[in-house]
Amino acid sequence: MGQPTSAIELAEKIIESVKADVPMGIYHATNAGSVTWFDFAREIVLLLGANPERVKPISTTMLNRR
Repeated sequence: MGQPTSAIELAEKIIESVKADVPMGIYHATNAGSVTWFDFAREIVLLLGANPERVKPISTTMLNRR
């Protein structure tokens, strides 16, 4: 599961923070909601105008990652 964040909306928040003279520091910002990587990939393919059925789910073990 993840919580993808729009780069455009993040940039808008940064600009708002600078204009509001928010104190310097480390801040965390994300969009609302959550999604699986599978559903996120399907949505990207759909937005590109391709068939989301082409995206097939796999298990985490199939990723071959440490």
